[in-house]
Amino acid sequence: MDKSIELISLYNQINESVKTLQSELSNLQSHVYKIGQINTHLRKPEILEQGSIDLAITALAHFKLEAGEIVKHVNRYPGVVTVQSDHQFESLIRLIETVNQTKQTISDFLKMNGKAGYIFDDAGQKIYAANDLLFKSLPMVNQLMLTRKIDYIEQPVKQFSYSWNIDFNHQFIKDISEYLSKLGNRTLTTLPFGFTRESWLQHLASVKHKIDIELDKGHSIKVIRPKPIEPVLYVTFYDGSPITIKPKLPVLVKTKQPIEAVIRQKLPSPPNHSEKMTNGRKYTYLQLCSYTHIYSCTKIK
Repeated sequence: MDKSIELISLYNQINESVKTLQSELSNLQSHVYKIGQINTHLRKPEILEQGSIDLAITALAHFKLEAGEIVKHVNRYPGVVTVQSDHQFESLIRLIETVNQTKQTISDFLKMNGKAGYIFDDAGQKIYAANDLLFKSLPMVNQLMLTRKIDYIEQPVKQFSYSWNIDFNHQFIKDISEYLSKLGNRTLTTLPFGFTRESWLQHLASVKHKIDIELDKGHSIKVIRPKPIEPVLYVTFYDGSPITIKPKLPVLVKTKQPIEAVIRQKLPSPPNHSEKMTNGRKYTYLQLCSYTHIYSCTKIK
């Protein structure tokens, strides 16, 4: 069978499974947000909508991008759907597992039969474009939104709170000279504002000098980039330790009380990212170049 036809068949299956799940959720309580795509300049998203079960139901079938949206970014729907009946909860888990299994099948199918298309930035970093089979068969369907699983928490939830996670990506540099050389090959249109080709190369030379000094001191060198801000849920239980999750879709939870009684804090407006790494409990950080996010890292003794 043609691979595109097989993929479209799987896509139809996931839609049918989701419809069955949606029909069983319609009378439940929910609290959920729709979070827009990341603003790449501010590194934070926008809260587009706050709603209840209707928005949660919509979220489960949101697989397609709108015109102009970026393929590597997604809409998120952090929130919960609450269930008080044990029997209903178990029934919903079975439906969720059916949906998640089909999602996994699609993910495996795309991995085996499609190829990831990549473009590279001027530092040689890969930027995900799209799975070629998915793009050919279902052009507006986003792979991340199609294959992300629906989570559930079986332990009875006492309370939950919304917040935002502010974090950084840490990357060791295997070959510093090679890395700086790639940065030096940036095109004029991608140079930081105010730099010419000559002044940029001079700046990188000064960064290399700073790096050499830090290496002589025995410090490690990393690229530490700010991650986009993302919503989180802090969940507490009647027994056991609390957990933190980063939901992309509404989470099914079992509760003993109505939803109004278990929401401790709603989602505030997204904060600004600190951008610069601050000292932690194990390391101190010295930023050597703000344009390339290069840091010297010193372990605290």
